[in-house]
Amino acid sequence: MERIDYRRTVLDVTRVTLFTEGESGEYTNAHFSLYSGQLALVHLQNMRQSASLADAFSGLLRPAKGSVLFLGRDWQHASADTANAMRGKIGRVFSSSNWLDGLSLADNILLSQRHHTRRPKDELLQEAAHLAKEFNLPGLPTGYPNEYTPHDRRRAACVRAFLGRSSLLLLEEPTLGVYPRIMASLVNAVRRVRNRGGAVFWMTLSEEIWRDDSIPADRLFRLSGRELLEVSEKHE
Repeated sequence: MERIDYRRTVLDVTRVTLFTEGESGEYTNAHFSLYSGQLALVHLQNMRQSASLADAFSGLLRPAKGSVLFLGRDWQHASADTANAMRGKIGRVFSSSNWLDGLSLADNILLSQRHHTRRPKDELLQEAAHLAKEFNLPGLPTGYPNEYTPHDRRRAACVRAFLGRSSLLLLEEPTLGVYPRIMASLVNAVRRVRNRGGAVFWMTLSEEIWRDDSIPADRLFRLSGRELLEVSEKHE
């Protein structure tokens, strides 16, 4: 059995300032580290903030100040090829749909794993089908994105995010439109990621979800003004 080093830093965010795209003067300050096996539950004020944080943690948005390291590597100093390989270790539920309309949902779901790994397609299909059923889809969705309801696309987005063995999961409002029905499936998937040493950064705008005791978060964050601050209890 693989031994997990729970002292390993998955995400190191050092005195970062992020400006939100399209919003003059809106920015977020953050300073924290996230370790293997941890689940951070984060309450934000709008979806632009969640997208900016996730983009920065994925090396897609350069901070105005500070640095973001993923698995010990600074995104700003990584070559294009290295950054691409690093992103292959990140699963993400996007705040926007982020589907390629010319591909089926199944192909969208498999795309990242087929690009970043050498796993056989049959193996990926089997895992994706299992995840689809776990997230209460009748099977792996083979139609095009516009043929499915927003609720089913949200479930499919969770399948895409949890497929494979990512070191970091970035969840931008993963329960949108499907709360609380998706909670048991989502919490179980998060638990598996944590048990194998992955870290999860779960963002929500909902006070109800942030206070939901069924989410076993061991790190709690709130945006206070423009500062992303860690708090000790959900009533803070």
